[in-house]
Amino acid sequence: MENSKITGAEAMLISLQKEGVDTIFGYPGGTIMPLYDKLFDYQQQIRHILVRHEQGAVHAAQGYSRATGKTGVCFATAGPGATNLVTGIADAMMDSTPLVCITAQVGYDKLGSNFFQEADTISITIPLTKWSYQITSASEITTIMSKAFYIARSGRPGPVLISFTKNAQTELTRFSYTPYKPQQIKGKMLPEIPSVSISEAVNMINNSLMPLIISGQGVLISGASDKCMELSQKGNIPIITTLLGISSVPTNYILHGGFAGMHGSLTANHMIQKSDLLIAIGMRFSDRFTGEIKWKVDMVEDLHGVYPLFGFSESVIVEDERVFCTPGGADTNVVALNRFTGEIIWVSKGAGERPGYNAPQIIHLKDRNILVNFTAYEM
Repeated sequence: MENSKITGAEAMLISLQKEGVDTIFGYPGGTIMPLYDKLFDYQQQIRHILVRHEQGAVHAAQGYSRATGKTGVCFATAGPGATNLVTGIADAMMDSTPLVCITAQVGYDKLGSNFFQEADTISITIPLTKWSYQITSASEITTIMSKAFYIARSGRPGPVLISFTKNAQTELTRFSYTPYKPQQIKGKMLPEIPSVSISEAVNMINNSLMPLIISGQGVLISGASDKCMELSQKGNIPIITTLLGISSVPTNYILHGGFAGMHGSLTANHMIQKSDLLIAIGMRFSDRFTGEIKWKVDMVEDLHGVYPLFGFSESVIVEDERVFCTPGGADTNVVALNRFTGEIIWVSKGAGERPGYNAPQIIHLKDRNILVNFTAYEM
């Protein structure tokens, strides 16, 4: 294969195979037909799912990626085909979903001539992708595709768009595929966490009465679910999640309190308000979680963290309510009581089977009563 010449379209399909792609979502059109013609010869190796609209292709690729953990791939033709992908590309960027979107473009000799269905796909998608690139020669395909998949998967995952001209699909080239390796930069790639900050964090956890872990999608992306649960189990610390972090913790985990935020459970949101220490892992305090860009609270302590969306480090959550703990009837429970009123604020369950949903109970608040269901926690 490396000694013989193949078309750019075939080089594209073999490159996809090299990256482990076996499923593609797409909708054909005139400019991308050379790729689809060659795809017919690879239908035993690559499954193509024909959608009815390009937006369906990109959203299907998103769902496929999130369900399988693989990089989603979609095809679209030039002009309207490519622009129909934009909503899904933007969504994938927001949700950190690895995608490689492959779109066609008019021939190299026709670029900039307002040719039929020509659109500046690269300029349109640059703000919405991790990388957008236009291939104009078949000889570029293998190098660019290797880099595209590396960028889509690495760091915070996201979408990459590769547009390649019609002439690049039909030109002949020798196939040679080498996995992309980023340029090595001298020195340490990641900053070290100061040991003093680690010690301060440990002391804050040990001295807190109602610590709470917030697990976000970053825990899933980095494969840190086991470590997150290990911290929870070691300190008997409840975990709640963000919407995108729901799968980071098994829902039947005994210390799981549900997901919080604007659309989260009442229990999880109350746990945030009552916690005296929040341990946020792999989440970014988005407005869907906080309700606002800034979260106005009285800060008790802070490890001088950086909260770029907030603008001020004072804008993170801690409710200044002093509590103390006492055994709660059973040896496996620890109950947090309000220091001044004696009101039960928190019940931390120990090891054992997680109880099922109980009958509705009433939370007595200062200004109203709320009827809720509880699972592992009472407040």
